[in-house]
Amino acid sequence: QLEDAIGTIRTQAATIDTNCTEIKDALSEVPGAWNSPAEQLTFAPVAQACTTQINNLTDLLAEMIQRMQDAYQTYLAAEQANFKNFQ
Repeated sequence: QLEDAIGTIRTQAATIDTNCTEIKDALSEVPGAWNSPAEQLTFAPVAQACTTQINNLTDLLAEMIQRMQDAYQTYLAAEQANFKNFQ
């Protein structure tokens, strides 16, 4: 079941990553249309904050997948060792 969960999360993480790329692309188009009543306010800090959080999310998902994969490999190795011990 853990192996199936890893596959599901990996698939969903790829979808999220694709969507995040689209969001970052959209963010890059905003500055030209950004109109602020205070001229010193630019869109750059907003875009940077969004990009940072998007990167944090995709990094977290990658780390989750890696940790789940490591846990599965540890479990698999233990089960294989147990099987060999009973032969």
